[in-house]
Amino acid sequence: MDMNKLTDWLITGKIDAAICNKNLEDRNINTLKLFQEKYVCLVSNNIKLENNELTLQQFLKENHAIVSASTGHNLVENYLNKKGLRRKIKLRVPQFSILNELIEKHNLIVTVPERISLFFESNKNINIYDVPFELPEFDITLHWYKKSSDIAAQKWFIKFLQHTLNNLTI
Repeated sequence: MDMNKLTDWLITGKIDAAICNKNLEDRNINTLKLFQEKYVCLVSNNIKLENNELTLQQFLKENHAIVSASTGHNLVENYLNKKGLRRKIKLRVPQFSILNELIEKHNLIVTVPERISLFFESNKNINIYDVPFELPEFDITLHWYKKSSDIAAQKWFIKFLQHTLNNLTI
């Protein structure tokens, strides 16, 4: 999803709702904070870590795949740029769902929101580590167009999303 078009898509009805890590600054959009999230690293188990710990030095040394910045996931890149640090980005992908095989086959590190990492837990070829530097937690929010709020189906859909996502635990 292109975060730069999100407000427009909600207002025009192209999408009914959006769940993301970005606050939309438009008075025509309803916003509901669902939960706070943090980033973790998915690491191919072909990458040998000293003492089974991901250090900043190793994080910067290894190859990375990243999800396109237009998805709103640029907190890590912003942090590294401010510190004058660079990581080796070998692959850019449009979404998280295609990462499973890529990580293990190409010996990559990918930084993802912690709840997304749950989908990779069953893959024995991928290990999950904390990000090796301090990043702030961020809000995951639900957005929808205010004028759609009176439609019964939209009310049901928003309540369904809120209930489902509030019950998604780590």
